Amino acid sequence: MEIMILHVHMPVPAAILHLQGELNGTSDRVLIEEIKRQSEEGFHNIVLDLTYVDRLNEAGLSTLKTAVSIFKRPRASGTVGGLKARKQGVKLIHVPQEIQTFLDGSDMSSLLETCTDLSQALASFK
Repeated sequence: MEIMILHVHMPVPAAILHLQGELNGTSDRVLIEEIKRQSEEGFHNIVLDLTYVDRLNEAGLSTLKTAVSIFKRPRASGTVGGLKARKQGVKLIHVPQEIQTFLDGSDMSSLLETCTDLSQALASFK
C-alpha cells in the first residue's frame, strides 16, 4: 500500500491520507503507524481517501477499526496552527461501491462516516 499525505488547516486542521493498493493484513501496520504519527503531530482529524484502494478484506476492516479506536483514547487537547477542531476522528471519502457494500455489511457503518468528498468530510469535523 502506498500513502500520500496532504495537510490542510482550513476549515479545520486535518491530514488527508490518499491510499493506493490493497487494505489488508500486509498493509495494516503501515497505515496504523501513519495515523498514529499524524495524531502525534497534532492532526486529530484524519480523512482516508479510498479512491485507489483496490480491495478491502477482513484484516483491512480490522485496521479501520483500530484507526477509529486511536481517536477514542483520552489525550491532552491541543491545537494545530492555532485552530482546534471540535470533532475528531476518521472519515472516509471516495469509497468504491464494492468496498462500501463490504463496509455496510459490517459493523463499521456505525463507527466510520463516509463522506462524498473532501469538503463534506472537513465540514463534518466542525
